[in-house]
Amino acid sequence: MSVAFHRSAVTGWTLFVAVPESEMQTATARSLWRAGLVSLALLIVSLALAWLLSRGLSRQVKALVADASALAQGGVVATRYGLMSELSAIQRAIERASHDLAARERRHQLMVNELNHRVRNTLATVQGLAAHTFRRAGLSPALEASFSGRLKALAGAHDLLSEVNWSRTTVADALARCLPLADDRITAGGPHVELSAQSGVALCMVFHELTTNSLKYGALWVPEGQVRIDWSSSGETCGLTWVETGGPPARSPERRGFGSRLIERLLKQDMDGSCQLDFRPEGLIFTAQFSTARHARWDADVHVEG
Repeated sequence: MSVAFHRSAVTGWTLFVAVPESEMQTATARSLWRAGLVSLALLIVSLALAWLLSRGLSRQVKALVADASALAQGGVVATRYGLMSELSAIQRAIERASHDLAARERRHQLMVNELNHRVRNTLATVQGLAAHTFRRAGLSPALEASFSGRLKALAGAHDLLSEVNWSRTTVADALARCLPLADDRITAGGPHVELSAQSGVALCMVFHELTTNSLKYGALWVPEGQVRIDWSSSGETCGLTWVETGGPPARSPERRGFGSRLIERLLKQDMDGSCQLDFRPEGLIFTAQFSTARHARWDADVHVEG
């Protein structure tokens, strides 16, 4: 039992108070329980609020990641509202950037379309002027046909690149555009190799020169002739082969023609590569190598059969 007393200075009386210790312990324990329950309740509420806040922030961060991905792909980002003003400010900046980029892309596409239209008109004008000039000068029809064929190959390469907005094309697409793959005498296959616009034009011109030569003097000159085109990759180099069989024997020309010089110049200047023409009795074998570090990349194998 706990006892306490106090002596009054006025009356001189002494006041005693006695409380059993069990009562004091019960009161203390009751107070501690109440304080513990209140603390536990506050802790649970705090954890719940923290969980809700973290979920909201997580959603907002994921939304920012999605907006950044959409921006990288050229998409337009919609307005979002979040819990944190800083993250909301970042989102609004991404939204403004997406609209600016979309507007720039529309202007760019308009300029590209106008350029494509002008180039096609220019090529058609050049072709008409050349035909008129050749006829007035009395030059041979074969010379006119050779020039016209090269001009059409250049136009075909331009059309191919216009379809992909002058970004990138592939070896297979260049083959399909510049060679008559419907002819079952021509087969081709190799890995998926992407080319820059400059390399795509050059490769189309190379294929045109090889096809023209084969139609005039090589395997495609006879019905039983065959042409096999293969390309492969090794490190940062793409190797391409053109093999003719079943045609007349290939003979090395006494002098290098314009077509051979054009092929070598295109591969060296536009594709950072080299080539070799091997004239064999069984047919022409053309081999070329060009760098893929700047001009190409490949993913999966594809095959094109005529």
